[in-house]
Order: sequence, then structure tokens, then C-alpha cells
Amino acid sequence: MVQATRKSVCAIIPASGEARFIGTVVCGVLEHLDHVIVADDYSPDQTTKIARKAGAEVIRHPENLAKDAAIKTGLRKVANSYRFFLFLDGDGQHDPAEIPKFLAKATAKARPTVNCWLRRQRRNNYSEIERKHFWQPYCTWTRQSCRID
Repeated sequence: MVQATRKSVCAIIPASGEARFIGTVVCGVLEHLDHVIVADDYSPDQTTKIARKAGAEVIRHPENLAKDAAIKTGLRKVANSYRFFLFLDGDGQHDPAEIPKFLAKATAKARPTVNCWLRRQRRNNYSEIERKHFWQPYCTWTRQSCRID
């Protein structure tokens, strides 16, 4: 069985204009994982500087290319170096303290898979994790199940 551990999982955080939150997100992720990639989609603020200072490896787009391009940029950088990937948004809506749940779930799978947990906004509660609604994807992907165009 392949173990999803802090060394075998890389976090990829697409970000654009997230200077206010990115440092906290990166620090939180680094409590559970050894490597964080921030794919900065040409932020107009200090996102790149703050992410680097917090300990992330940063790749900055030379122009705004959108979130999906930032995700692909991060994957291209580390696709051959890691078996598992964890995607978080840079705005702080995903709690890095939940990463151990994803590590356990990824380890328990016997075959390559995509595990998606999605957050659904309730009136004043952002903490509920849902698996049925497609708002704000929060996914772990194994390398074998990813196709990078």
C-alpha cells in the first residue's frame, strides 16, 4: 500500500490577489506537509513575496491566465516528483488542519483515484464538508489519475 505522508504529498495552491491570506494558509499546510507550491496567477499585490516568506515555492505567471492554468502550472512543476497532490484555495476557506483526513483517505485507497471534498456555504457556517455539492473544489489527486494538458 502506498502511504500518503507529509513527504509524499505536495500541496498546490493557485492564488491571485491573496496577500491577505496566503501566509496563514502556507504556514498551516506546512504543519502537515513538507512541500507547498503557490502558483501565483499574476497577483497585483504581495502574494508572491508573502508566500515565499511563509515557506512556499512560488511560480508566478507573467500575466493573468486563470485558476485552471495556475493548477496546471503547479502540477507540471511537481508531477513527476510526488505521488499525491492536495489542492487548496489561497483565500483561507480551506482549513489546513483537515489535511490529516485527506492523508488517511488517500492512503486507504488501493488504486489511483481522485478524492474530492467540497465545501458548501451555509448561512454563517463554512466549516461543513460536503461530498455531494459542487461548490469550491478541494481535491487530492494521485499522479496516475491526473491528465495535464
